[in-house]
Amino acid sequence: RVLPSPQRSCQALCRVPLHHPRRLRRALAAGCARARRRCGGMRSSSGRGKGGCRCFQPVAVVPVRVLCGRHARPDCGRRRDLARVRSPSDRAPLLRSTRPDVPRNRAGRSHGGARRRDLSRLLLLLTAHTPGAAGKAVDTGAVRGWSSWSLCTVKGRPGYGPEWLTASNVDAQSAALARTLQPHGFDHVDVDSLWAADAAHHVDLHGRWTHNATRFPEGMRRLADTLHSRGQKLGLYLNPGLPKAAVRAASPVLDSPGCTAAAAAARPLRPANRFGNAFALNWSSPCAAAYVRSVAHQFSAELRADLLKLDAVSPGSEWHGDNARFVAALSRALEATGRTVWVSLSWSIDPASAAAFVPFANSWRTSDDVECYCDVLARWPAVRRRFA
Repeated sequence: RVLPSPQRSCQALCRVPLHHPRRLRRALAAGCARARRRCGGMRSSSGRGKGGCRCFQPVAVVPVRVLCGRHARPDCGRRRDLARVRSPSDRAPLLRSTRPDVPRNRAGRSHGGARRRDLSRLLLLLTAHTPGAAGKAVDTGAVRGWSSWSLCTVKGRPGYGPEWLTASNVDAQSAALARTLQPHGFDHVDVDSLWAADAAHHVDLHGRWTHNATRFPEGMRRLADTLHSRGQKLGLYLNPGLPKAAVRAASPVLDSPGCTAAAAAARPLRPANRFGNAFALNWSSPCAAAYVRSVAHQFSAELRADLLKLDAVSPGSEWHGDNARFVAALSRALEATGRTVWVSLSWSIDPASAAAFVPFANSWRTSDDVECYCDVLARWPAVRRRFA
């Protein structure tokens, strides 16, 4: 739901159930409290639904909604009782009401027998618009639009699955978006995995990912030009590391005489991500930084992408690796191109690594896929897991 301006920027819409893990609830709660403070003193109002309350917050924070705990008072959210909660960087912040009229027993606890850890706490896609160490600013809200991946995961339905992803199908989705949802702010067309040829076997002349000529015979720049002519933004997909095919072919690095992909690879060769389609980089070699700059140039200047999804990023992605240096280097290189490219990290990013990723990414996903990889897009258990 979108409220009329000026309240629109302070609307909060994300629900978090009571059984959310305690550690996550605490971090989320602190984010909501900070959002209230930054909202300039706007009062929250009672929400709809049993036990719910609406938390207003500023443009600088992703929209969220709060669900009150079982021991919270019935009118939770009508007063600004959370202003003293510390920032998310503080350890284990608690949300407590300080109102004197809340019934309490002699032990100083609210009736019901439990200490007041009232408001169950906000979803961790909280992104404050604050410049990071590399100048990366986490933007004001979620990317809105359409992504190709869900339709590519459908099984047992003719016409869907991996074979669905073609230039003509993406163009049709883009046209439908322009006619319907784009006037309401849905302007992204994100082409996920499968737009490129297998990087373990096929790369361009400079050792970078290249388009799948069967799916996109005219290349991704043609698609970008089409989307931009409609006022839309193109999102593309990438995995961290040096493509195996580039290392094996010793592909020359763009605008870097004497540098090859083989010279940029760490020795002994080791995988850079869970998918195993790339090798790790040797950051002590200047060729590694040169290669990352060439990748940034490709996505920003050559393909004109507006969003780059880095998938299989670790720590996270159910893998033991560490791609923090790759993310930082690519983020800085993208900024140096002079074009704004939204950097999104996926999947199951470890929250403990937030300090390494926050300055260099606009968004990151802490969960696995919601798709069920069956004959429908998603099933309820996969949705429910997000709130378990």
